[in-house]
Amino acid sequence: LNTDNFSDIYIPIKLDGHTIAKLGNLREDSYKILKTIAIFNDLLPKSILSMMLGQDKDIEPLLDELLQEKLIEKKIADWGYSYNISNTDVKKHIYYELEQSEKMLLHKKAIAAIEKLEGEVYESLFEELIYHLVKSMERDHALEIILEKIEALDNTHGSDAMYLLEQAYSIF
Repeated sequence: LNTDNFSDIYIPIKLDGHTIAKLGNLREDSYKILKTIAIFNDLLPKSILSMMLGQDKDIEPLLDELLQEKLIEKKIADWGYSYNISNTDVKKHIYYELEQSEKMLLHKKAIAAIEKLEGEVYESLFEELIYHLVKSMERDHALEIILEKIEALDNTHGSDAMYLLEQAYSIF
């Protein structure tokens, strides 16, 4: 029994009135940031967020507003600041309220942004890239990337290769 996909099952929850009011009172740009963060499986680096929003303007005031409302949390990582939605129920609520076409568009934007990265930052977001490829129905592309990564390993029979093969197998 594969339990990896249990977190994909959405059981509708009733958010409290205070949280609903907070979400309803947000400006459109702030809510757009929440929707972008909601499609990520893990932390979202600020650089990726900026790329996905396609905004040249400073998003810092919008992030500060969401932090003050305690809707998002900010963490420091090797690549700088990263963000996540503070409450997993709120995150799931936002994600599952998105139209399917908007989900696909956001996942494709995430793919494009992550694929522009290089080095350690790309490596640290590799699993996130695979997640977005699967969510956007690009399973063949995900499989290609995993197999390329296996071929690049020094030990193609080691534990890293086995983990990647399991990941590839779970895609189909």
